[in-house]
Amino acid sequence: MTLVLVAVGSALLGGCRTPEGYAPLPVPDKADVALTTPTTQAPDYAAVELVHARGTTTTSPPVLAPGTAHLRGVVNGPNGPVAGAVVGIERLVGDVVLSGFVNAGADGSWEAANIVGGRYRVRAWLVPDLAQSEPQLLFVPSTGDGLAPLELRVEPIGQLTAEALVAPDPPVVNQPVNLVVRLTRHQIDSDGLVRTIPQSGAAWRLVATGKWTLQSGTSTSDYAGRSTYRLVCGAPGPQAIAVVINDETLPLPVPDCVAAPGSSTTSLPSPSSTTAPATSSPTTVGR
Repeated sequence: MTLVLVAVGSALLGGCRTPEGYAPLPVPDKADVALTTPTTQAPDYAAVELVHARGTTTTSPPVLAPGTAHLRGVVNGPNGPVAGAVVGIERLVGDVVLSGFVNAGADGSWEAANIVGGRYRVRAWLVPDLAQSEPQLLFVPSTGDGLAPLELRVEPIGQLTAEALVAPDPPVVNQPVNLVVRLTRHQIDSDGLVRTIPQSGAAWRLVATGKWTLQSGTSTSDYAGRSTYRLVCGAPGPQAIAVVINDETLPLPVPDCVAAPGSSTTSLPSPSSTTAPATSSPTTVGR
């Protein structure tokens, strides 16, 4: 048993020796060894879905007041200062319009204190028949009242207006003509807007200085401020016709009369003026 163990041990020890006829393996050179440097790549979060937080994004809405700016001025009319006139003050912020109102005092003066600076549109009116034709546009500094006082001028706009519609158009000489007269009046409402108000139930006279003959009609207006007439034009050319109401004469804008096709009617001299029946012997048509 002892001899066997020794023999085995000798064989094992012999395996560690280089056998005759075999060259030892070369030791690798350091230059032949490829070294790699480890790198760290940043993570890509583009595909990561974010968790939505509850709530909404809000912005502060524009306001007219309070602020540190001031506006002041006076409202004048045809007869001087207009007591009690309303001054509309509008701040323009993009598409947003912020409105406020102040009243003029007995001397027509007014003031809008402690407002926010910015672009403004200012206009004045007095119900029912005084209004500013065009508003004033201006920029108000954010602080102080360095602007000069504004003069807002209002004018009367409550005049009566008479409109006319004829058929056929133009009227044909010696043929029936339908004439519709509409009487309206412009009026200011509480917001300073101009409204067209039909004058229903109004009584007037239809007066002609031209060659017109009345066949039928009434001179009291209906609910829409209209009255209808049937007339005959007696000569070609401009033939003046007007409405008289409350001693006020309103010329009607009617087209010139024309001769019928193939007619040899001779045109008469036209009146010197078609703005009012000013001849010595006008013809009254209707009441």
